Amino acid sequence: MGKRAVLSFMTILLAFATGPDTVQGRVELTHFTTVYLPAASQQRPEYDGGSVEKIAYDADGRLIYAVGEEVFHVIRFQEPDTLAIALTRYEDNVEFTDVKFCGGHVFMTVRNQTNPRDGVLRIYKGFTAGQADPFELVDEIPVGMQPDMVSVRENCRTLLVAVEGELFVDGASVVDPEGEIVIIHFPDNFTRDQATIKRLDLNAYNDRYDSLKATGVRFVYTGNGNKFSNDLEPEYITIDESSNKAYAVFQENNAIAEINLETDNITNMYGLGYKQWGYLDASDRDDGIQITYWPIRAWYLPDTLTFHQWEGRKLLFTANEGDAKEYDTPSFDETIRGADIAKSSLGDDIHEIVQDAIDKDSKLGRLQFSKIDGIDQSGKYNALYTYGARSFSIWDVTNPADDKPLPRVFDSGSQFEEMIALHCPYLFNRDDDDVDARSDNKGPEPESIAVGKMNDRLYIFIGIERPGIIAVYSIGSHASQAQFETIFCEGIPDESKPIRDLFDERKIYSMDPEDIR
Repeated sequence: MGKRAVLSFMTILLAFATGPDTVQGRVELTHFTTVYLPAASQQRPEYDGGSVEKIAYDADGRLIYAVGEEVFHVIRFQEPDTLAIALTRYEDNVEFTDVKFCGGHVFMTVRNQTNPRDGVLRIYKGFTAGQADPFELVDEIPVGMQPDMVSVRENCRTLLVAVEGELFVDGASVVDPEGEIVIIHFPDNFTRDQATIKRLDLNAYNDRYDSLKATGVRFVYTGNGNKFSNDLEPEYITIDESSNKAYAVFQENNAIAEINLETDNITNMYGLGYKQWGYLDASDRDDGIQITYWPIRAWYLPDTLTFHQWEGRKLLFTANEGDAKEYDTPSFDETIRGADIAKSSLGDDIHEIVQDAIDKDSKLGRLQFSKIDGIDQSGKYNALYTYGARSFSIWDVTNPADDKPLPRVFDSGSQFEEMIALHCPYLFNRDDDDVDARSDNKGPEPESIAVGKMNDRLYIFIGIERPGIIAVYSIGSHASQAQFETIFCEGIPDESKPIRDLFDERKIYSMDPEDIR
């Protein structure tokens, strides 16, 4: 989550080129072309303009649909080196959060910025040039508070919408609605009167929180009279067509729910456990890249996930970005910097290396920890948890056990930071201007993930948000033996200029990869 909205252009990466110039392994990514998309506020390409958040591809029509904040675009994709904007539309007081294409129709989730309760799913006919209205709205269906994404089954007749239900202020009232999964069936036409709509609430898990907590599930904001279901916020959904199942990730809750698509019910919820570090760069004040051993924990907190069946196993692939809840009204922030943790509150289980480093800004003093997790009944920390695993993971959902963490078969560990430090150190945990500036927060922030088969291997593409890198891994017969293939850093040149200046000079073609298709 945590959208920075710095993508004001789109990058097309099409490659499985082999050769001696790859960083490592057998594949390399090649840049073909870029189109800079106008932002809603200025109606021109604008740095930090948020003009593209999600994309969808119509292969037959060779069209790309892109949405971001208050604007959506249609882009013609005629040749690998030719992208042209066919349509751009702006709307006030909305936020376009996701887009999918299926069966000649385009599906968009749209948040209402004036009244968050009035989020909708929109259905358009696919873009047709030369028509009076080349992008015709068919209908829109109310789905509820703050829809975040839509996933579409292969038959294009069943859609699943993640209705996040984030906390908001309504006049003098604080409202934290329950998150929901909305399932929409279209037996015939894609219209509201034809649709069958079912809302899957999460109330059944209120009484199960204690057992779920033991698997790594988090109940973050307990104020405002919240039940666990108020705190659950579905972020992303992926579908297993062969088993008639779907999986929804709840990022800040460190949880994944299983959905039965034959009965349209949530059948289980699984925690992701925690990551035991490990090596990471934990400070933005340690004079550069310092990947150091720190015996602390991290919540995985994936932003996106995708399903793929491989070698007889049903697998989920997650990009473990990390995120924390913070509200201005009411005043709430679940994070605390290491230096603000009193040493007297550290229990005997905290490693002496950590106890010595916790108050030093060049070590762990700047790192953001959870102030609600890992605390025993005496009020002391028996474990310290930070946010995001700075990695991607593979999870086996073939036959997971109830009340156990979801089985993890692979995690990339500290490889993202290590490979960026080795091959593109000028991008290491970088914000807009400064290298190492994000090390105290969530580091590289893996944001998006996609998989694709080539020959006898499955390739995994991970978009790394800070500030714009693509990592590629592959697996063969064993998912536990994922192999690093290459890392693509060339989208941001190695120049001693702020990224904003590079954007204005049109020298950037990979920045904050929110989506990969």
